[in-house]
Amino acid sequence: MPKLLGPNSDLLNEDGKITRWGWAVFVISSLLGILCFLSGRYLYGRRKKMYEYKVETYKVKEAEEEMNKLASEGWRVIAVSPNVGMGYGIVVTYERKKADLR
Repeated sequence: MPKLLGPNSDLLNEDGKITRWGWAVFVISSLLGILCFLSGRYLYGRRKKMYEYKVETYKVKEAEEEMNKLASEGWRVIAVSPNVGMGYGIVVTYERKKADLR
């Protein structure tokens, strides 16, 4: 049986059921966890710039035209790599800022 604060602060009784103090510890820790989660989410959303990503595959000949088209929509290229899975072409990763998440 777990003992947190001393010999008389069992969270479980002899039958294995949660005691009143056990429920109190459970509820308080759950509320603190939710509070930490919500405050962190609030602060993260206000201070962090959010981005969205897109990954496209192209044949080399058509890549320039498609990249320019997406650039006009606000997407910027952050990575270009060969398409090893297909054996030809390229894989392009794009990024742009999200307008608003809320």
